Amino acid sequence: MSGGSPESIGWFSSTAVEIGLGDGIYAAVGINGLCVEARDGDVQCRIWTIYPDGPKMPPGNPRVMTYTAPVKNIRSMYVDNWVCAALNSSGVQCWSDTNSAERWVPTALPAEAVALINLGGPCVLLESDQVTCIIPFGRQRGDGTTDVRYDDPTLDTTRVLGVTDAYAIAGGIDFACAAMPNMVTKCWGDNAHGQLGDGTTESRNAPVDVQFDMSSEWDSYFPADEAIDCRKPFFVGVRGSGELPQGEVGSSTYSYPYAYPDHGMGPKVGSVFHSLDRDYPGAMNVVGVAYPGVPVDLMDPEYHFSGYAESVIAGVDKIDGVYRAIEMKCAGADPAVVLAGYSQGANVINKWLARTQNDAPQRLANLASVYLVGNPNRQTDVPGNIGSAGDEPLGGSVNGNAAMSVAHVDITDFVNAHPAVLQSECLSSDIVCNPTPMSLYTGAVLDESLGIKVVNLGTLFHTSYDSAIDYCPVTRSRIAVRDCGAMLIERSLGWSTSSGADTGWSVSRGRPIVLTMTGLEPGVAGTARLASTPVHVGDFIVGDEGDAQVAFAIPQDVADGTHHILIDTEDGYSASIKLTVAGDGETAPLVIGLSTDQTADSGGEDPGDENPDDPGDPGDTPGDDGDDAGDDSPAGGGSLGSLFGSVGS
Repeated sequence: MSGGSPESIGWFSSTAVEIGLGDGIYAAVGINGLCVEARDGDVQCRIWTIYPDGPKMPPGNPRVMTYTAPVKNIRSMYVDNWVCAALNSSGVQCWSDTNSAERWVPTALPAEAVALINLGGPCVLLESDQVTCIIPFGRQRGDGTTDVRYDDPTLDTTRVLGVTDAYAIAGGIDFACAAMPNMVTKCWGDNAHGQLGDGTTESRNAPVDVQFDMSSEWDSYFPADEAIDCRKPFFVGVRGSGELPQGEVGSSTYSYPYAYPDHGMGPKVGSVFHSLDRDYPGAMNVVGVAYPGVPVDLMDPEYHFSGYAESVIAGVDKIDGVYRAIEMKCAGADPAVVLAGYSQGANVINKWLARTQNDAPQRLANLASVYLVGNPNRQTDVPGNIGSAGDEPLGGSVNGNAAMSVAHVDITDFVNAHPAVLQSECLSSDIVCNPTPMSLYTGAVLDESLGIKVVNLGTLFHTSYDSAIDYCPVTRSRIAVRDCGAMLIERSLGWSTSSGADTGWSVSRGRPIVLTMTGLEPGVAGTARLASTPVHVGDFIVGDEGDAQVAFAIPQDVADGTHHILIDTEDGYSASIKLTVAGDGETAPLVIGLSTDQTADSGGEDPGDENPDDPGDPGDTPGDDGDDAGDDSPAGGGSLGSLFGSVGS
């Protein structure tokens, strides 16, 4: 102890007074004094003592005494009859500021300390996230023992039982608690008044779990029929334009009931969550954000100039409310959050990300993944674009619509600050996220047996994400978009990715297949065949943007089993896409995306193919259709040929 000179100034005051201990940045207060660390690291202490003349001296009149502590640059400190401090330079030091030589002196202090509290001696949070209590009394040690050990030099080797990943400790009179991730708090010591929170008044020499009432004022932001568990990540989904549920959404309604179809997230986002839930059942909280999600009405000027943008802004406010509720209800647990949106829902997420990155970027620390499909704000100059559209120069349709300027978004700052968090899936010629001239094509006639339909290809692609097939960067092959989305999210959460996703898929005879391709040489002609025994199913001509589409239905006379769609162009490009034919009757079109810069990675071939030279492999001579009856199939005209080729007999 140094600088100890008695002072006669008063100690007690009913109003705040300046205590004159310098420009403090940290203070520790005890029952009879306080210590303050200044900006230069020095520590000044002021105590009320009956030993104003220092240790070993007889008691005198009570006095207030100020002195400079024998330590500096502290991490944590407490003040009692003994003062103990955890130092930035590592280690714990304790000293007496009273003449209390008859009291027990803490010894065997640990070298690595993060924080400490007083429990009749120092309880120390170690850098290993464990806790040691260097205390002679067993109950407060929390190590399961009850013996009194005043002169034991090994007290620093004891550990509080069951506390292995604590991030904070706190103490009361003869009891202590440790906070751990996932809303777990463990307490030990005296429990005469139920202060350990385990529902009993039984004192404990080993930690017990605090029984929390997890209800809070923030519960109204979540689905009323779902129990929120702050130990689990959150999947927050935002549906697209016109997807159910529709209808007026109250200002105080932030989420849809869990029991709603797809939990109120719409079938596109819902399909990704269902794929996740298949791999990890019940592992996530799920919230479908309630907002207008107005339907598309391109003929209504009000939709362009105000209706769509107002719906997006309303969605931004709702997703902000849900995210804030997660932050507040789950403070301390800090669960990871996944945001997923389709179409207008993706616009809502983009707008919220840009605003939050600008206004309060610290709120995004727990955002693990952002997964968007059919993104109307897709930017080709930022990382994260996946799918067959890749980084094609045409961006999203909303950012390109001057009338919708309020809904325009630039998320460059967010992406730069959070690399690898965003994944934006877009099929080539999706009319919303990649509006090429080809996406405006409208064709007709599937087949009389399937019924006559008028199909806008760009819209078909945009509305097919819950069933479409596209290139996935996780598997480096073409799989269901919903499965790829789930795998990307799993990877971002540090979970092992599913092995259940199919790199091939089953289709029935008669099912329409629509293949959308990009990265091809503009103006070249190409053909599509279905093999093993090759059957010509369509022709196409590549458009000015390097994109092309070909559509056909699986012939009725194709046998069950493994087949390949073979794509060949006159300039030598070829690709093979594996599928399995089984049964009859499915009529919903299956959309498949294909990009030439992804073909080398995915190959498209069946990895188990032991006969690479059979007619079903891409090594066949382009245009060699063999002597099949399918050679007579009508090709139709225009850049697409017939919208759907022969369906066989």
